[in-house]
Amino acid sequence: MYVYLITEEEFCHEDVGNYVAYGLKVIFATYGVYSEILRISDISTDKNSVIKLADLCNRNQASPVHVFDVIQDWFT
Repeated sequence: MYVYLITEEEFCHEDVGNYVAYGLKVIFATYGVYSEILRISDISTDKNSVIKLADLCNRNQASPVHVFDVIQDWFT
């Protein structure tokens, strides 16, 4: 089972200065063992959008192999 959780990080960019962005981390859970298998930073500054994205991935058990495509489709 895959568990998608949101992450929050602060970044600094020379054009916009400091900002907070949200990402995803993917946990693989099996037989009570939890392993982080993927972390994607700086997906969006819109926390609610990333929460909804994580919920979609969790409900549909999106494969981490396809998560970059899911993210791209989510924001287009």
